[in-house]
Amino acid sequence: MEIEELTATPGKPVLTGRRRDFLIGGILALGGAAAGALAYRELVPPEKRRAREFVHHGNSIIEKHYQQSTATVAALKAKYETAVFGKARVWDLIEKLALCVDETDSSLYCASQLIHVQQVLEGIERDGIQDHDLLIAALIHDVGKVLLLTDELPENILGATARISEAPHGAGLDQVVFQFGHGEMVYSRFKDHVPEHLAWLLRYHGTDMADLEPFLSEKDRQYRDRYLIPFHKYDVNTKSYNHLPKVQLAKYRDLIENTFPQPILF
Repeated sequence: MEIEELTATPGKPVLTGRRRDFLIGGILALGGAAAGALAYRELVPPEKRRAREFVHHGNSIIEKHYQQSTATVAALKAKYETAVFGKARVWDLIEKLALCVDETDSSLYCASQLIHVQQVLEGIERDGIQDHDLLIAALIHDVGKVLLLTDELPENILGATARISEAPHGAGLDQVVFQFGHGEMVYSRFKDHVPEHLAWLLRYHGTDMADLEPFLSEKDRQYRDRYLIPFHKYDVNTKSYNHLPKVQLAKYRDLIENTFPQPILF
């Protein structure tokens, strides 16, 4: 026989049997959900949980990155017309990459951008390539990510570089508006210090050339085939979150010092 009324405590509502059963059922359901979550955390190794959290966080940055508009890009370009760190030696900027982690790159996970640079160099060395342009690109292509050491939002630094606008077919990539990110940042700082083809490579190294095919000029095609495609092989395919490259980074200092003998505004 169901007990419809419970003895009331002054100041507290009286629970009928049905209300009581509903409340108890809800508590048990919540308890079951909590127990399930705890069981999940026990079953899933901590490193896998952290990896999933890393990817989830990175995806949220990418989503915000893709919300950039032409107005956003114009504002960021205007913002970075002035120096951030002042005059800096290029080698010092490269070394700062040891403090930078790209939270959108699950291929590298928590490996620093300086580790990534060394992985790229290791791949180039392994294939016996001595092209100074590719070596310089390997060393400085992600230097724009030192903005992570400032208060800039990560969605304005990280992620691939997609187009926001179009241009007439064959007009050239310089007629297309792209998202602002580390590629545009490094291009803006080095374009007056390196040959045009190398500046082009720095600017577009994070783009999807298949999407941009209709807009390429003849010059773009030449630079893509001669520099970007070979560079992508090492920039993309050497990434690893658990491989420590065996590269003597210091031996490349002379190359950088000779290419950039004076500090640059960054």
